[in-house]
Amino acid sequence: MNLRRYVWGMIFLWAVAAAMPVPASADKTYPVNLDVSAGFGFDSNVPSRPMTQDDDTRLLGFGKGDFFYEHNVTVGYTHPLTSDISLQLQYFLNQNFHFRLGQYDMFSNNISLSPTMRLFDNAAQVVGLFNFNYLDIGSDKYRTVYTVRPVYFHQLTDWLMLETAVGFERYYYSVAVAANQDNPSAKNFLTYLGAYIFLNSQRSAYVQARFSFDANFAAGSNWDYDGYRILIAGVFPIVNKLTGRVYFDLYNQYFNNYWFDAHKSNNPAYYFNNPPFPKREDHGVSTGAQFNYEFYPGWSAQTNLNYTRNNSNIKWYQYDRFIINLLLTFRY
Repeated sequence: MNLRRYVWGMIFLWAVAAAMPVPASADKTYPVNLDVSAGFGFDSNVPSRPMTQDDDTRLLGFGKGDFFYEHNVTVGYTHPLTSDISLQLQYFLNQNFHFRLGQYDMFSNNISLSPTMRLFDNAAQVVGLFNFNYLDIGSDKYRTVYTVRPVYFHQLTDWLMLETAVGFERYYYSVAVAANQDNPSAKNFLTYLGAYIFLNSQRSAYVQARFSFDANFAAGSNWDYDGYRILIAGVFPIVNKLTGRVYFDLYNQYFNNYWFDAHKSNNPAYYFNNPPFPKREDHGVSTGAQFNYEFYPGWSAQTNLNYTRNNSNIKWYQYDRFIINLLLTFRY
């Protein structure tokens, strides 16, 4: 990678952050928010491919690990329309650069518009999310996503809050595919129901539980599925100005069609060495922890540890992956 360009880019980000004034008090609100973060990490399986080397997985390449540098910028503006309705416009940029596997460098741009309506004397609120995401992998356009997802929150008691949402996502992938059946571009319908249990009066410590369902209607039959997900998470203060978050995310994806292997059409001998493929099923788990320490007003250090294991009856989709990173963040 062009290390000089990225180092100068990081210096520029921190110069912008250092020039911003320090917030006068934690309880004062501002219509504009700015988050800038940068740091380094390690990804054990950058392409999310099978780690096992055999004759079949060699056709796709196996998982490879690499160190990376990343930076993130979030700029948001909140405009109050009335005492109960506000509108937030936000732009988020995430970019990482791998030291060896530059073909997997990621550049993600995200624009969201979120109107918020408070109801029932602030006991409930509806947050509408309209989101656009554009993602490059390496130097190539990879994916574009449009999302509409209104979320309803209701504070039942001082210690219990419920949430529910329905949504629609439209995915457009630009990756080349060997066969039409493997085109992942899709329309995705989703819904979820969750709850937050607060453990203190400041609501800085809580446990979250959420059940999700999504139905994916893809252009390629290999990617039609129904998905079920259970998320359990907890946020808690550890010591003064040090906060931790842990999560456990269990998901199951049941694909609706018999899996089509494009390599069979290109290699007749392959058919005789492999049995017919069933309908694909993925059963995965993702778990991790995050720790954030505010060492100066507006400045914090954050570390993230994440592990993912995806089991599939189609072995080319089995993989393990862990990611660890350390970020320095300025928040205004």
